[in-house]
Amino acid sequence: MNRTCIRLLTKLLLGGMAVVAILSGCQEISAAHAEMPYIPDSATLGGLQNPPASAVLNLAGTPVVVEVRAEDHNGGVPTKCYELLKHGEMLDRECYSSSSESFALVEASNLTFMPAIPLVHYGDRLGKDLVWRGMAEEGSTRYKASAKIKSGEASLSVNGVDHDTTLVTMDLVLDASGVGGMSSNSVTKRLTLWIHPKFGVIQREFGTTKRSPAGDSGMISGEGPSERVSEVAPSEKKGETIPSVSTSK
Repeated sequence: MNRTCIRLLTKLLLGGMAVVAILSGCQEISAAHAEMPYIPDSATLGGLQNPPASAVLNLAGTPVVVEVRAEDHNGGVPTKCYELLKHGEMLDRECYSSSSESFALVEASNLTFMPAIPLVHYGDRLGKDLVWRGMAEEGSTRYKASAKIKSGEASLSVNGVDHDTTLVTMDLVLDASGVGGMSSNSVTKRLTLWIHPKFGVIQREFGTTKRSPAGDSGMISGEGPSERVSEVAPSEKKGETIPSVSTSK
């Protein structure tokens, strides 16, 4: 066999090994995805369940104990908003919706998203990446926006007790110039949510703000937030309660 044939055979063998390595990696990724939980519906995820009534809101490094007040919007797609209050003053607000297709983020950190950003698609396994494009409004300012969303599992420790949660992380790109993440004016925000099947979005981080459950004695605190229903809602339904324990004030 001449040298030309040997070199050609070597290249073919190396190329074949590279293909095998790539396919093997894909199989490992697929296997990891296949082991993730399957989320068939809203009840399994628990996204619209009420988090504890007392929380710690960390505002750029300053922790504040706040009351969590839930507001149901029953017109159209079921939507729930949480107002974080200190002495009756609203410090922050977040809203989520749950359609037949997905659990989605409607509002966070003074931003309203159009359409709502899907966090988990029902009928899929966790671990499947999602991509969103749309608009975000902050007061009179409108941004062209895009997001990459990842989901998985995480154990969240609350006062020494571990809780199994669905973890969703998102990289949100906002661009006031209207070209969507392609100009020097774009800003990227990281959003992270921990979703508990009984206590909904039990913890979340939006940029420099973080809401965490408050409590002691190794328990989740509160009886569930006080609820009020918006004007479009025909009725009010109280959420499931959990035992109360003392909280730091």
